[in-house]
Amino acid sequence: MYLDVPSSATKPSDVQLIFNFATGTNTRAWNIKIAMLPCGASYLAPSECLQYFTTASGRVKSFNWQDVATTTTRQLNNQNYKICFRAETLASGSSATQMCVSACTTTTPFVGFFLTGTGTAAVPADPSGTPAAVPAAAAAAGTGTAENTGCTYDFLAIAGGFDPVTGKINDRYCGGSLTSTSVCTKMRPFSLNFGTDDTEAAITPAVPPGKPVTQLIDNANTGFCLDYQEK
Repeated sequence: MYLDVPSSATKPSDVQLIFNFATGTNTRAWNIKIAMLPCGASYLAPSECLQYFTTASGRVKSFNWQDVATTTTRQLNNQNYKICFRAETLASGSSATQMCVSACTTTTPFVGFFLTGTGTAAVPADPSGTPAAVPAAAAAAGTGTAENTGCTYDFLAIAGGFDPVTGKINDRYCGGSLTSTSVCTKMRPFSLNFGTDDTEAAITPAVPPGKPVTQLIDNANTGFCLDYQEK
C-alpha cells in the first residue's frame, strides 16, 4: 500500500493507523512493515495509487481474498481505491501499449471473481421502468448493458475495457465471473479501480409503482484475484 503524506521538509507530519472492531473474543495481531520513501524517488507510486505494480506480468488480489470455500462475505466493505501498473519495456524493446487481466486459476470454484451476486435475479429497471433480466450464467458486466446497469454496488472499473474475442466494450465489471477469457485495455497509465459499499444482502431498489424489481444478490462476495499481462 502506498499512502501520500505531506513532506516532512515542510512541517512534521504523523501517520496514524486507527482500528475499530466489533465485540468479539478473537485475538488480533499485526506485523506491519513501514518504509518512508523520499520525495522525487523514481520508484514512487503515482499519486492516488494505493497499490503499484512494476512488472510486465503478475497477480493482483483484493484485500482479504483467499482461495477457500465460503458462504459469507470475504471482501472488505466501503472500499474505493486505485491499483496502478507501470508500463514496462517488453522483450521486443518496445513499451507496453495494452494490458489484459483474467481471473486467476483457483482450486475453489467461483472465487476468482465474485462481486455482487451470480446474476440469477433481475437488475434495476431502466429509465422507462422496464426490468432488464440477467442471464443466470452471465453475471459479468462485460456481456451487455443490462449487467453494466447492475454494477452499482460492488464493481471493478477498467477504463476502456474490452473483450479481445468479441470486441465488446465496457468499463464496469461485477457478478460471478469476469468474462469467458480476459479483459484488455489500451488506456495508459494502466489502472484498475475497485469500489464496494456497505451492502451485503439482496436489494430491492425503488422503482415505479407496480414494477417490483429485485437487484442482483449482494452477499457472499469474495472479491477478486486477477492475473495481469502487459503486451
